[in-house]
Amino acid sequence: MKYIYKITIVSLSLLLASCFAESEVNLIESAEDLGFTFSGSEEDIEEFLSEDVLSLMIDLGLEINTGSSPLNLIGTYVASPYCRLSSTNPDASLGCGFSDFFVQFSNQNEESLTIDYQGFQLDEFDNITFFESGSGFISGDLNGDFTIIVRAENPETGNENATAFSGRITSQGIQFYQDIFVPGINSNFELQADLFVDEDNLAEFFE
Repeated sequence: MKYIYKITIVSLSLLLASCFAESEVNLIESAEDLGFTFSGSEEDIEEFLSEDVLSLMIDLGLEINTGSSPLNLIGTYVASPYCRLSSTNPDASLGCGFSDFFVQFSNQNEESLTIDYQGFQLDEFDNITFFESGSGFISGDLNGDFTIIVRAENPETGNENATAFSGRITSQGIQFYQDIFVPGINSNFELQADLFVDEDNLAEFFE
């Protein structure tokens, strides 16, 4: 069942703006400076994320949608109930005992196939309990299927993290919504990740 939130778009924008100072540094410009051009192919996704990171995402169940013609994804969506579907941690609790997840996409560029995002969770008092943001590449087709890949660096620790979103944009929201987060992809430790979904397979538009 979807919840009705007291928070408004105006106050939401103010809350997000207050968090920007803590955002990670995205690596899109660094990749482009090195001559990387994203075409929406699986080969480009692998090159940007690395073979190990992409393989882990796929092994956990992430759908990779390729193509150079993604539809417009700009908007805010809410995954509710928000559920952990799979994890590299055998002791992880699977299921839907998590706060709803909001994701906002903006600044989509059809030529460079880039897009910005903010993801966050709220407690029962509409306080932000989790926030992340970044810029990534988007692949997809005219059927509405898409995948967004993000690589970002924590300026304090130097650790790089990878995030991906997949689904199909519809008039109601993102069908088959998925997201996955892989921390420390440049470390020497074994990669860890969790794949989350919307239990009813639709992350609805949040207006």
